[in-house]
Amino acid sequence: MTQTLFARRFGPPDRPVVGVLQRPPGGIEPRAAFLLARPMGMEATRTAAVYRVLSDRLARAGALVLRYDAHGCGDSPGEESAQSLSGWVHDAASAHQALRALHAEAPHLPTHWFGMGLGANVLLQAAPRVAQAPTSLVLWEPICDGPAYVAALQAAHRDELERQLAQPWPTLLARGWAQEPGLPGSVLGFDIGEQLSNDLLHLDPIEPWLPGLLQRGIQLTACLAPRDHPRLNAIRQVGERNGLSLHEVTEHTNWMSSQAMGSAIVPPDLPRILTALLT
Repeated sequence: MTQTLFARRFGPPDRPVVGVLQRPPGGIEPRAAFLLARPMGMEATRTAAVYRVLSDRLARAGALVLRYDAHGCGDSPGEESAQSLSGWVHDAASAHQALRALHAEAPHLPTHWFGMGLGANVLLQAAPRVAQAPTSLVLWEPICDGPAYVAALQAAHRDELERQLAQPWPTLLARGWAQEPGLPGSVLGFDIGEQLSNDLLHLDPIEPWLPGLLQRGIQLTACLAPRDHPRLNAIRQVGERNGLSLHEVTEHTNWMSSQAMGSAIVPPDLPRILTALLT
């Protein structure tokens, strides 16, 4: 059987990034290329199986797929505590350049981007910075409120320790078995440094980024969970008249929870949304 999975290393020497390239089986020429950006920290770990399933499905449908770990994350080298949102935006641009180089013989091959969680925010900010814009960008549950996201990380950290040690949080604190999670610091096993802490607490809302991307001709799909309803109207007003597709995620998975660990259950509508880009 012809090998379809290949490890790739790209990016500048001082900021290398590692990814996995998957080609269509049987030597089939790809009909499109996909770049898959993962969320941050423990959420990236707990969605790894989902990304493998998505990559497999897209490759079987005839796509060239590159999924990658940003610098300082997963299999990519780099210190976790030294990361920043701007650095990860640079990594996304490097990944896009690497993917385009892989199909240089077909420069007009459609290139689609997909990001989940903070990975969606990273791609949103990377899209204006690449010379050759992606054909489309699918944002799956992007972070719409930075401080609320930080609070959710901290709450999930407490929940995980309570579950592991079978004690309520006040008891863990009183016995000295735990400390309140704070930023900068280690939260859910990921070391969040000062710069990334500041980036998360002052994360740009997604609405101002949308008009410029639509003007570049990028097909945008924003997939938001019910908890983001306060932002739906604002996003709808920005995008509806310009061609943005808005999708409500009705079956939300909490990827911060250990109960989602290793789950390969792909959100029901996600494969349909991505494979539709191949038609």
